[in-house]
Amino acid sequence: MNGMNRVILIGHVGQDPEVRSTASGKRVVRVSIATNNARKVDGAWVESTDWHRVTAFDRTADFLGRFARKGDLLAVDCALRPRKWEDASGKTQHDVSIVVERVAALHSRTRRDVGDSPGAGLLPLPLEVDAAPEDRHEGADEVEAPF
Repeated sequence: MNGMNRVILIGHVGQDPEVRSTASGKRVVRVSIATNNARKVDGAWVESTDWHRVTAFDRTADFLGRFARKGDLLAVDCALRPRKWEDASGKTQHDVSIVVERVAALHSRTRRDVGDSPGAGLLPLPLEVDAAPEDRHEGADEVEAPF
């Protein structure tokens, strides 16, 4: 049986994504996703927010750069990708990236500037994209480290 490497997050975008390029020309977006939690402490519900930094490449990066905005609710299906590099002092560093393989926009809090017609700027949701197969496993090592 093959192993399973899945991270599924449903949360709000922390800032507007910006598409950048790696040295090899791959398009990349790194964005923070906030997930909210509630638990009982001494009989009272306490809410907290966890922040998750996710990375997307090429088609998925383009999708996030074009459609996702701060506050939007996204579902991201990801895989964990361990990375290793040497820092400026020559010391080996380790990290685990959360690489987006599939994303769905569940709710948009913002209007898009796409015209004056009725309903213009409202996204038909859910809207989703799959990473191309070659984007799912490549590129995580190309993002400059540390985050």
